[in-house]
Amino acid sequence: MISATDAYRYGGIERVVPREQLVETAMQIAGKIAEKSPYLLKLTKESLTGVGDRDLEDQYRWEQGFTLQAYLSPDSVEARRAFAEKRDAKF
Repeated sequence: MISATDAYRYGGIERVVPREQLVETAMQIAGKIAEKSPYLLKLTKESLTGVGDRDLEDQYRWEQGFTLQAYLSPDSVEARRAFAEKRDAKF
């Protein structure tokens, strides 16, 4: 076990907030996530469910398949185009 401060310092969590700000902060982060591509969010969730108690190389190969699938998707093309054009992506 590590403290929340250490988890933040190591990059394992987004931020540390007082308990009374927890729900509001979580909802703000969830709102930002919800603005992303539903398809790419689904791929991300699926890739994370396959990572676990397997060989590190197997986990890497598992994740890389999803990375390629995501990169080739129309939503990824739109995200890159929107970034280059300095606008919000439309999914």
